[in-house]
Formats: sequence, C-alpha cells, structure tokens
Amino acid sequence: MAGAAVEEGRFRKGDLFGHVTRMSLTSAVGLSALFLVDFADMLFISMLGKAALAAAVGYAGTIL
Repeated sequence: MAGAAVEEGRFRKGDLFGHVTRMSLTSAVGLSALFLVDFADMLFISMLGKAALAAAVGYAGTIL
C-alpha cells in the first residue's frame, strides 16, 4: 500500500471534555438498550402467568 495516507486518530486532537462526553453517552445508550431488552423479556415472560418463570428471569437479570 505504497502512497496510502495514514489517518490520524479521531480522539488525538480537540477538546478532552467533548471526547469523554461523546464516549460516555455512547456507552450509556448501549447500556440503556440492554436494560430495555431485559425489561421486555421480563414483561413478556410475566405475561405467561407463571410466577416462577418471572422470578427466575428477574433473579437472573440481577446476577448478570
């Protein structure tokens, strides 16, 4: 790859607070999506009407 330009890292220049904020918000969105999926799982499993299943999913969600 002779002659190919090497791109410098995005987080090497600029405002440090902006970089930390951008990375933190990205992580927060991903973590919120995981919690939303876990909540949807618990909701639909609780609709099955078996309390033991709902309790097991809630307990497993706490452990994980």
